[in-house]
Amino acid sequence: MLRNSRGPLRLLIADQQDAVQATKECLYNSQLPLDINTVFDSPMLFDYLKADTKNLPQLILLELHLAGKNGLEVLAELKSNDLFRKIPVIIFSQSKASHDIEKSYELGASCFVNKPKTTVEWCDKIIKIGRFWIECSRVPQ
Repeated sequence: MLRNSRGPLRLLIADQQDAVQATKECLYNSQLPLDINTVFDSPMLFDYLKADTKNLPQLILLELHLAGKNGLEVLAELKSNDLFRKIPVIIFSQSKASHDIEKSYELGASCFVNKPKTTVEWCDKIIKIGRFWIECSRVPQ
């Protein structure tokens, strides 16, 4: 969960420990006011969300390719639940397949972000995303 005293909570979900670690390091090094927690699959995500429905995240970063349920299945489940449907979800993936992008938006994703192949490029992108959501966006409370 990403949390800062000025604003939104954030949640990062990914299926590979190294991807999570790289993303967390980028965000920590960015000096953006974030507190990051992670989950690695859909059961953990929904357990986490249901554990404290009064303090839901204000943004979910969701990897498209997860073990078990894929990101699109998780997104559909999130958006079909009245408690979670208003949470903005950014889908991220190395997939450039148009059907993945289109389906993400059809299911209610706020954004689809292609993950670049290098960590440096990913850091640049994830920091820009973080800045946008902290500095520019407004989300439901």
